[in-house]
Amino acid sequence: MDKKNERLRKRRKEDISFKIQQDIKARVNKKIRNYNEKGKTTPPKNQVGIQINLIVNHLILNLPKDWRDKKYHIDHIEPLCSFDLTNKEQFNEAFAINNHRWLLAEDNLKKIKEDRLQSIKLLEK
Repeated sequence: MDKKNERLRKRRKEDISFKIQQDIKARVNKKIRNYNEKGKTTPPKNQVGIQINLIVNHLILNLPKDWRDKKYHIDHIEPLCSFDLTNKEQFNEAFAINNHRWLLAEDNLKKIKEDRLQSIKLLEK
């Protein structure tokens, strides 16, 4: 198992396309498992709008020139928390190609914090 993990780590480090694809798959899978206060999401058979290869190509074409020197995150421009992921159309919109971009890690973490604070304020109303 250690050799397999070592090979995966090496490939992720050397092959940016593979890294992006793995990151997106992991994120999608995590959101599918964890999202929604009702404990429901769109069933996998209805998640046909996610085109991981197109998202990967979009991100590669827009890869920042300094990506090796700085830490970037893949950001959803419109935060996933603003969508009802139980709704097929909103799910597909959330994972649309044009809702993904590179963002410096520190900026993305600030954005996540701001989004969470806004969500809390909305829930308190």
